[in-house]
Amino acid sequence: MLLNKKTAIITGSSKGIGLSTLETFLKNGCNVIACYRQTNENFEKKILELKKSFLNKIFEYKFDLSDDENTKKKAIQISTEHPNIDILINNAGSITTSSFLMTPIKNIENMHKINFFNQMLFTQIILKKMIRQKKGVLVNISSSAAIDANEGRLAYVSSKASLMAASKVLARELAPFNIRSNCVAPGLTDTVLMKQSTKEEFIKKTTENLMIKRVAEPLEIANVVMFLASELSSYITGHTIRV
Repeated sequence: MLLNKKTAIITGSSKGIGLSTLETFLKNGCNVIACYRQTNENFEKKILELKKSFLNKIFEYKFDLSDDENTKKKAIQISTEHPNIDILINNAGSITTSSFLMTPIKNIENMHKINFFNQMLFTQIILKKMIRQKKGVLVNISSSAAIDANEGRLAYVSSKASLMAASKVLARELAPFNIRSNCVAPGLTDTVLMKQSTKEEFIKKTTENLMIKRVAEPLEIANVVMFLASELSSYITGHTIRV
């Protein structure tokens, strides 16, 4: 098992890529600290199934990354309640689509708060524990949109690009403490978020231009996250892998 006896935090774990990553990590022997903004019937059912199927532990924490104080409070609580935290997966995120000239600056600020600023607040607290341990792995989930600069998504693209750049800066700063920092930039992935935020015509046009003529399955992203979290990638840091 690639992550045997490790403990990982996964944010945005109630659906999509986050939920698939949670299950993949469990299958590879990892204990998971599952963080999410809101629960849903599928998540609750899945968690019960996973708890019955695996001996690994699942710890649940509910908080909203748009709330500064609650994010800080939960990060401190998690850091206090868990003696070892080996892996942090920053997967949570939000997306909106609108023309830049029709987008209130406040909306851009809010997108950055969820997708970048409060993720960095959360990460800063957890990293202090990893630094004391002199080991750890950080994986930030960005987006291919941050590379392609999709029109109508300036708020989302700029926030995810910030996360991508931060991953590289942190790789340099954390290397002396034996902590690796990498980033994953998924393309279109078959999730509820994609279906709610992306028009069918855009999905069709994009997939026609791909070498693999389809959208990704969440598991295909989760497998790359697991690779970066495991010792299989022990000499990789400061990189973004586009999937």
